[in-house]
Order: sequence, then structure tokens, then C-alpha cells
Amino acid sequence: DGSENGVPVSVGGRDYAVRCYSVSSKSKKYFLTLWEDRTETERAVAEMNDNDTTVAYVMADNLEELAQYAKESTREAANELEKLLGEWAESAGGILKEYQSDRYIFLFRAAEMAGFVEKKFDILDRIREIRVGESSLSVTVSMGISRISGSLADKERVAAEALDMALQRGGDQAVVKSAKGLEFFGGKTQTVQKRTKVRARVIANELAAVMSKSSNVLIMGHRAADFDCIGACIGIARLASFCGVRFNIICNFKDPNFKKCYNRICGIDEYGSGTVFVSAADAQELIGSDTLTVIVDVNSKMQLEAPAVAEMSGRTVYIDHHRKTAEFDEAPLISYIEPSASSACELVAEILEQSVPSGTLLREEADIMYAGILLDTKQFTRNSGVKTFSAALYLRGEGANPAEAQTLFKACLDDFISEAKFESNVVIYRKVLAISCSDDENNGPSDRIAAAKAADKLLTVEGVKASFALCRIGDKIHISARSSGEINVQLILEKLEGGGHFDSAATQLESSMSEALTRLKGAVDEYFRENIS
Repeated sequence: DGSENGVPVSVGGRDYAVRCYSVSSKSKKYFLTLWEDRTETERAVAEMNDNDTTVAYVMADNLEELAQYAKESTREAANELEKLLGEWAESAGGILKEYQSDRYIFLFRAAEMAGFVEKKFDILDRIREIRVGESSLSVTVSMGISRISGSLADKERVAAEALDMALQRGGDQAVVKSAKGLEFFGGKTQTVQKRTKVRARVIANELAAVMSKSSNVLIMGHRAADFDCIGACIGIARLASFCGVRFNIICNFKDPNFKKCYNRICGIDEYGSGTVFVSAADAQELIGSDTLTVIVDVNSKMQLEAPAVAEMSGRTVYIDHHRKTAEFDEAPLISYIEPSASSACELVAEILEQSVPSGTLLREEADIMYAGILLDTKQFTRNSGVKTFSAALYLRGEGANPAEAQTLFKACLDDFISEAKFESNVVIYRKVLAISCSDDENNGPSDRIAAAKAADKLLTVEGVKASFALCRIGDKIHISARSSGEINVQLILEKLEGGGHFDSAATQLESSMSEALTRLKGAVDEYFRENIS
């Protein structure tokens, strides 16, 4: 091989670049090797890389929220946090400076990263042991670390992006961003819901301004839309109408949930005219240079109702309550991803409350949005905070009727029978996980909903801390996961290219049922090795 750089070879503790040349003489062929000693050069490069400066941002997630429970003890917890972070930074020979209340910038040698990664950023576990007062509430932090070469300005920008990703995934974790992609560490606790509506007010103003400058607005959610997705789409449509912009909602006309919602609002002239709702194919014809695409209740391109529309549209907005799993290919105009929110309808209700006059939202629209919150909070029993009830109160003020919203949840006899299939085929794995399967080739889209309900029911079994319901639909296996709050099912299904929340997640696999079960158990085993001692 006579290549310019040669082949790297190590002999006797020395590093060489070896080149090989063929030489012919008197009908004989010889091979000549040239050995270039690069030991000192390689050591110098390695030392330079080890001494390169790494930039990280560290931010306390929940001290402000925890102050409502024990205000006098919060500062003590903040001091303890600063001391622990200071000791950690000192052990790495780094510099830690607080640039804003409970926000820090951390500079250290790149060589220290290997130790942090090997220990899986165990500083997160030590910080989690800090308690506010005598309560059982833990202090948590988020970290964004830049692992790239380049200028300090580039590293600072990438660290900020990594921190933003950590926050959009729910906090209590470290995100390392390098040229190869993203690495995640931590994420063992549920998010604490923020009480302030400042961010919602800012987003509402930005969204209204962007809409007003658009020629038209396309609105969509995820495939197999549920009431939360449809309700959020309808809420955004009402905002677009208020801004005086033409709007369309991209949907699947065959979806049973869409049919229920459409029957509820078809009496309204705007929706009954047949021009508001469009298919994914027809939506592509509506895209112009000033078209704004608003995507709700999803942030993964693979799960979009119309991925092609998102790719063709140069101006996008994301509003979602699921944890972010990957970076966007192109930066959206607005990214409002709040994992602490109960539902997309909660986020949209906050936006409407801040941007449109009272009475703008129609009663039928409020009913569907209220149903969306009911769905994702399991009738206000899960992941419901102050802002959740505030959003529900706003919708009630706009005419939402809980009794009317409940009628959307009525199931037909076939759906009731579908749910029973899962309850008769349950196995317990690792003593605390319940797994149920339905491998019936006749399963349809409604069975995916039955699987989600079955996963919810399995949590009522004594001793079950997390549940998984697997359902074959066509050539794909759909997995719905639920948790009682001790096991992070989002981290488990992320290993299978899925995502969601700490206590509610989903994914789909193109495989056989047996292969899906094997992969699921492998993901569970890996999660237990990484997070549960």
C-alpha cells in the first residue's frame, strides 16, 4: 500500500506509519517497506486533544418550583448544590462560574470527559440526594456539554444547544453533543411542572406574529391521532382564524378518533364547509413560500401525519409535551417543547388564553380540547399540575362541558372485546414488569388504542411498576408502555427508536412478535443495568 499516510502500526511501544512499495528487478518482484516513526507526533496530538478546552452549561431544574414547598430551605439546598458542583469541578481541574442564579458555566480539559462518561455522570445521582427541607423532593440539574473541536464561541453555542435538548427531554440529565451526534445520561426522575406562564405568553406573542406574516397555515399532528392531538390542532386553527390567516388541518379521514371529533364540530360553518380538513397529499398543493406549518403533539419526523409536508415547508413551528428524542434537521421558527406539561391541549390552551379574547374559542372546540387533557391525564389522575387545572378552567370558561367531553370516550362492543384479548395473555418479567401481547393478524388500528388501555389497566395489578402491551397491526408491532412513576419507560423505548414521557411511551417495530419481545426484554435489561442497582 503506497498510500500517502501509510498504515498505522504499533511495535514495542512505538507508533509507525508503514508504506509498502513493490519493486521489480530482473523478473523478480521485491517489496520495500518504509517505517516512519510517528510516536512523538502522535503523543503531541493526543496531548493537545486532551488539553483542549471543553465547555459545559449546568442549570438547576427545579429549585424555583421546590421553593413553594419549603421556601426557607431552598437557599440551603442551592448552597449545597453549588458546593457539590464546585467539588466536582475541582476534582476535574476545571473552572465553574455562576453566571446567573442557579446557572453555571463549566470549563475543563477534554481528557476528563472519558471519566465522566465511564461513571455515567454520577454527579447527577449525588445531586439528586439533596433534599429541600424535610421533604422527599430531590434537587435535579440539567447539563449540556460540547464535545467538538473549534473556537470557544462554537463550543459555547453547541453546549447551549445540548442544554436546551436536556431541558426539552425533561431535565435531570446530561446531554453530550459531538460531531458524531448526541449522548444522553440520567433522566431518572419525573419533571416538575413550572408554575409561571411567562414562557407561554412569549410563545403566544411570537406565534401570533409569525402567523400574521404567513400566507396560510397548515396544521398537523402525529399519525393515529388521539383527542389530544386533534384538540391541539383545532386550538391552533382557532388562533389562525383570529389572526385572519387561511388555515387547513391535515388529517386521516378514516381515523376513528377524527370521525368522532368531526361529528362534534361539523355543525360549525367553518368546519362543515369541507375546506378545512385536507389529506396529506392535498396539503402538498397548498404549500407556498410563506406557508407556516404548525406541528403539535409530536416532535419526531417519523411519526408525523404528513412528513413530506414538513420537509417541503421552510417555516415550521413545533408545540409538544413529549420529550425530545433527536435534533431537528432544520431549526424551526418556534420550538415550544415542554415535557412537564400534561398534554398538547394544555399548552395550546395556555397560548389561546394569552393571545385571544375570552369567548373566541367555540364550545365544541373547547369540548374536544378538554377531552384531550382528560385523555393524557387519565381523568386528572396522572401528571396533573397547577397549570393543567388552570388550562381546564380556561376551557370550562370557554364553554367546555365535561359530560360532553366524556361521551367521546365511549367505546363500541368490538373495542371492548379487543381490550379483553390483552388481559388474557400477560407475563411478568423481572418481577415488576407486565407484558401483554396480541399477535392476531386481523388486528386493526382500533387495537392500538386497546393496547394503550390494556397497558393502563395492567398498572392496577399489585406489584406491577411498568407495563407493556404489544399489538400486531399489519407488518408492524406497536408497543404501548406505562409506568407507575418508578421506572422511566421513555428511556426503555428510546432504545427501540420510540419515545414519549417518563410514565407513558410508545414505539413501533417492523418485526415478528417474538423478535419484538426479544428486543423489548433486551432494552429492559439494558435499562436495569444502567439505572437500577
